[in-house]
Amino acid sequence: AIATMTVTCLSNLEYNIQINKGEGVGATEAHRFLTKLGGTQQLEYNLFQEANHQHKYGMGQNALHRVATGLPEVLAIYGQIPSNQKVEAGPYLDQVTIFVTF
Repeated sequence: AIATMTVTCLSNLEYNIQINKGEGVGATEAHRFLTKLGGTQQLEYNLFQEANHQHKYGMGQNALHRVATGLPEVLAIYGQIPSNQKVEAGPYLDQVTIFVTF
């Protein structure tokens, strides 16, 4: 899954994009959890800075570091759910907060 966000900052301004661990019980930046709607069952997932899933989004050292162009910049957030998780079918939810700092 892919989501996008658009950031516009002054040209040459350094900024960071950080995403917290979310609200899943026991979640960390390394292991985020979706929780079954109306239940407690969890489904592990994570958010990445690039399509090949090399760098996870997080806080601090796991932030995406950029230098602004002065124009709107569309940034991708790549989601991945590891396979072979034994969970019931149904809707699973989580909520993360995205921080833009400069």
